[in-house]
Amino acid sequence: MRMLPISSRFDGLEMRILRVVFSVAGSLALASSASAQSYPTKPVQIVVPFAPGAADVFIRAMVPALEAELGQPIVIENRPGANGAVAAEAVKRAAPDGYTLLMAPASVLATRYVIKDANFDVCKDFSAVSSIHESPMLLAVYPGLGIKTVVELIEHAKRNPGKMSFGSAGIGSVMHLDAEIFKKESNTDIIHVPYKGAAVFIPDLITGRLDMAFSTLGTLAPQITDNKLTALAVLGKAPLKELPGIPSINDTLPNFQKVATWSTIIAPPGLPDAIRTRLHQATEKVLAREDIRSLFEKNNGMTFSTKSPDEVSKAICAESEFLEKVTKSIGIQPN
Repeated sequence: MRMLPISSRFDGLEMRILRVVFSVAGSLALASSASAQSYPTKPVQIVVPFAPGAADVFIRAMVPALEAELGQPIVIENRPGANGAVAAEAVKRAAPDGYTLLMAPASVLATRYVIKDANFDVCKDFSAVSSIHESPMLLAVYPGLGIKTVVELIEHAKRNPGKMSFGSAGIGSVMHLDAEIFKKESNTDIIHVPYKGAAVFIPDLITGRLDMAFSTLGTLAPQITDNKLTALAVLGKAPLKELPGIPSINDTLPNFQKVATWSTIIAPPGLPDAIRTRLHQATEKVLAREDIRSLFEKNNGMTFSTKSPDEVSKAICAESEFLEKVTKSIGIQPN
C-alpha cells in the first residue's frame, strides 16, 4: 500500500480541523445574528447606581415609551453604594446580551479615582449604548450672607479662610469636584461637608448651616425661585431660560472647567453591535418624543443629545481622563 508523505497526512488533518473550526465559528455567528435580530425576547433590566428618588426620575419616566419601542417590560433596579461602584461592577459581570444595562451618570466615572477597591473602568470595561441627557449646574449660596456675585463670594471666602463650608452629595460627586475646582481657581479655603445625596444638604443650605453649594438646576431652582437661596452663577453656557440673568461662572473664572453632568446607558463589555444598535435606536426614538423632552426641559432645564454609541464612548473616555487629572490636582486619594 502506497503511503502518503507525513507532511501530506498532517496537511490533510489540519484542513479537517480548519473546516471544523470554520463550521463552528459560522454556526456561532449565525446564532449570534439570529439572537440579535430577535432581541429582546424577555424583560430588560436597567440598573441605577443610586437609591430611588431624584437620580432615577428621568429613566423611570422613559420606561413606558421604551417598553413600547422594545416590546418587552423594562425593570429598574436601584443598587446604591460606593458612589456607583456596586451597580457598575454588577453590570460589568453580567452577560453581554442586552438584558442588563447601567444608567451611568458622569459621576460614576470618578469612582475609580476616589474609591480604592472600585474594580472597573467605565472607559474600557463597558459598551456604550446611548447618551440620555445633560443637566445644568448652578452655584448657590445662603441668602443670609448677603452675597450677590461670584466676585463677592471669593472676597468673602478670602477674608474668612477655612470658615466657610460647602455641601455635596458625597466625596467624588459632581458637586464635590466642581467645588474643589472652584477653590483651586479662586485660591480659596472652603470646608467640604459631604452628605448622602443632594436632597439631604439643601435644608442645611437654606438655614445657613452651609454657606454654598454646586448642584443641578432641577434641585436648586425651586429654592431660588422662592428666594430661599441666591444663585450666583451657571456652570457653562449662560443665561438659562429657566433663570435668566444669572451669569456664567467663566465670566469671573475664565479657566473654570466644570465636571460633566450628562447621563448615559451602557452595557457589559462585548455587547453585539446589532443589539447595541437596537437599543440605541429605541432610546433615540424615546428621547425624540415631545412629551418626554418638554417635561424635563421645563422642570429641570435638561438638554438632550443624539450622539452615536461611538461618540458616547469617546465622550466617556475623555471625561474619565479629565476626572483623573482633576482628582489628582486637588489631592483626592482613593480610600
